Amino acid sequence: MVSKKSIAGLLLFGIALFAVIMTAGCINSGETGPADTLFLGNVITMDDENPFAEAVAVKDGLILFVGSAADAETYCDENTEVINFGGNSIYPGFLESHMHINLAGVREFGMAKLTPGVSLKQTVDEIAAYIKENPGKKFYLGCGWTFSGKEEPTAAMLDAVAPDVPVLLQTQDGHSVWVNSYCLKVINPTPEQIKAYGPAQVRVDKDGNPTGYLSEKTGN
Repeated sequence: MVSKKSIAGLLLFGIALFAVIMTAGCINSGETGPADTLFLGNVITMDDENPFAEAVAVKDGLILFVGSAADAETYCDENTEVINFGGNSIYPGFLESHMHINLAGVREFGMAKLTPGVSLKQTVDEIAAYIKENPGKKFYLGCGWTFSGKEEPTAAMLDAVAPDVPVLLQTQDGHSVWVNSYCLKVINPTPEQIKAYGPAQVRVDKDGNPTGYLSEKTGN
């Protein structure tokens, strides 16, 4: 069982590992041992010429050596902590900077790609063309359009091209959606929910009925 302390140590040296991986069969930073910590495992170096290693020796938060387990022993003494991950892999640090990777995949393979900064009519024309090119789907998703605020998107606009199947179009920033009447029927927001979220998140007409433009929590 790998301890929380071990995982924390792995994260600390991960970023450094990414920065120092070179093209040699092993890496020697020029610093001398002994290492504070020796990590053993299936080291993924991200170096195309030498993609794998067995050991990473670390001293004072800096990587001394990346290479074979046998060669790493020269950087160790009786005070070196050895953390063995066995057959598990050790990667450089990956920092997720709010990328929504799962959403990127859906947008790439499961949604119509809509043009930002164009009129709502053109957006409707684009989703109409996508529906024509992809007949028979149980629902249609699109992304990339932008709301200028000059013209209000309505469910009726999308109903004209897709009255019998749910259509949901996500804005470029991912914070709002434009849906048709069929989709609104599926969502079926109650008057209490509409009131709770307010007009900033659920656009309504003069009678208090949703128009088809939802944002933030209601768009999710």
